Amino acid sequence: MLIGFGFLMAFSKSFSWSAIAYTFFMNAVLPQLYILLSSFWKKALKEGFNSDDYYIYVDERTFTLGLYSAASMFVSFGCIVGRVGPFELLILCIFHEVGYTLNEEICYGLLKGLDVGGSTAIHTFGAYAGLTTSFILSRISLPLTKPHTNYNSNIFAFIGTLFLWMYWPSFNYGVFATTAFSKTQIISNTIIALVGSCLATYMTAAFVKSKFNM
Repeated sequence: MLIGFGFLMAFSKSFSWSAIAYTFFMNAVLPQLYILLSSFWKKALKEGFNSDDYYIYVDERTFTLGLYSAASMFVSFGCIVGRVGPFELLILCIFHEVGYTLNEEICYGLLKGLDVGGSTAIHTFGAYAGLTTSFILSRISLPLTKPHTNYNSNIFAFIGTLFLWMYWPSFNYGVFATTAFSKTQIISNTIIALVGSCLATYMTAAFVKSKFNM
């Protein structure tokens, strides 16, 4: 979450420092919000508030799920890098986490969906949340410049890509691997998908640009 998404968001040469700093900030805020809000939605939608058990139980799985919610916010953040400051970002984190935890409880708790890679709860939700936020911001204030990259910002983004690529198998099996077989299956499938997508990227770049283009 820190190195992978932090350096990936440093693709813009004008906002590299703020993107890394904001990623660090959000990594501290979002898991705490997740602990509170996910517990609230479980009570509101499944267990009810009549139970005598009002404790919030926290373990390694809770923090892993909290970092999954952070990943969703980082997907959203990619749409608005350079458009918001820390105060606006804190407000967005709160709204995003309310929607994310509600969506997660509906998908996994009520509908019993199996979404190991987080394509619905993490990535799709983050993408549409980011596009919606960007659309609203464009109505308030149009961006004056387009984001530009340079050699150093591309290096930073590539470092982030490498770390995400390296840790994605463990990211996928983090809370879903209940047996040794399912752990091996998730890791193997993820690595095969990563290798295939990497080769497809290089082949596409060679076909379109005749050389690798970041």
